[in-house]
Amino acid sequence: MKHDLSELDWRRIWEAGLISTVVAALIIWIPARGHPANATFGDGDLYRYVARHLSSRLANLPLILTQRGPSLRYGRIGLPLMIWVFSLGSQGAMAIVQPLLMMLSAGVAGASLGYFLPGPIWLPTLAFLSLGYSASISGGFGEAPAIALALLSLVLVERRHLFLATIAMAMALITKESSFVVLGGLLIWSLYRRQWKNLYLAAAVIPYAVWGLIVRTRFGYFPLTDPWLRNLSLGRPGIALWQTWHGPLGSAVVAGVLALLACLAVFLLIKKRTLFGVIAALASIQVLVTAPVVWRYLGDGLRSVTFQEIFIIMTVVLFAQDRNKQAIPKFST
Repeated sequence: MKHDLSELDWRRIWEAGLISTVVAALIIWIPARGHPANATFGDGDLYRYVARHLSSRLANLPLILTQRGPSLRYGRIGLPLMIWVFSLGSQGAMAIVQPLLMMLSAGVAGASLGYFLPGPIWLPTLAFLSLGYSASISGGFGEAPAIALALLSLVLVERRHLFLATIAMAMALITKESSFVVLGGLLIWSLYRRQWKNLYLAAAVIPYAVWGLIVRTRFGYFPLTDPWLRNLSLGRPGIALWQTWHGPLGSAVVAGVLALLACLAVFLLIKKRTLFGVIAALASIQVLVTAPVVWRYLGDGLRSVTFQEIFIIMTVVLFAQDRNKQAIPKFST
């Protein structure tokens, strides 16, 4: 069934966005005790550093940023750019703008999920079951806005606003490279369904490639070839997961659960072909190539598979609704 403007409950969609914004606010401000300085941590602070120093030279970067891959950090320019724009370039305002952007991202993602997941108003809040998603919101990381932009792009594709969808997808790609699984899943789905116009969204890669060349000129590496990412975050498919299972117990348990989720994604895709199932299965490849060192810090490991978790949740919900013979909208672009 195709989404039609007259069939959509826009009030419910807005309410889903509002509820998600409130949940995000609780996740952010309760642990931060209401202080913006406590509302970001770890890599979240590095995003704000990049926003403050968009014209910095490599020699001026702090040691922690140099060690963690400046090409990769500046390659993920989407969130720093949003922080800079919404703060009007004021460094003093950036500390409060960043958590507010997390709330806005959660609202956009919640409204988009409300669009695709009809039924009880609380369904879109299931996204917060993804520990990586919730952690990214609480720490001011790039996964939350990337998820929001990618989901918004899918809504715009469904509404046949391909130009705007391409812009949203391009922003998602330069915010977090994990967004490529959404674009890849959409292109695969479009080829499968012979919906050729949707292939125009491949143009979303152009801004990412152009900015990547700028970063390479400035910092020496294309973002995805930065040695920090290649040496510490990725491993040989299967081998990395096997080594993780032989590491610390907590990491092994989490990696095992995610491997089972990957199997679930493939099973659901076989049982019922949906766009979200394709994206979930594609995102599950991340589990196979995540290096063991990532799982030394569970927060980093969980955030690395945020896209897998979100789209598995969507796939499971739609699969359950279909099994219950509910009339649910299908993604028919």
